[in-house]
Amino acid sequence: MPFYADIGAGSSNWTWQAILGLGYRFDWGEVTLAWRALSYQFDEGDVDVTFSGPGLGLGFRW
Repeated sequence: MPFYADIGAGSSNWTWQAILGLGYRFDWGEVTLAWRALSYQFDEGDVDVTFSGPGLGLGFRW
């Protein structure tokens, strides 16, 4: 069960992102299906932008 979260500032007032998913390991590698959300909040112009959506990851072992 992969997960990740962070918060920060950088050149905006407030940013955050979070990822949560499910993974399964096979003999040849692994498959991960996750959901990610990413948000930026700026003071200038009062802009708030949020992106979110699914992600698919494949990992191969040899």
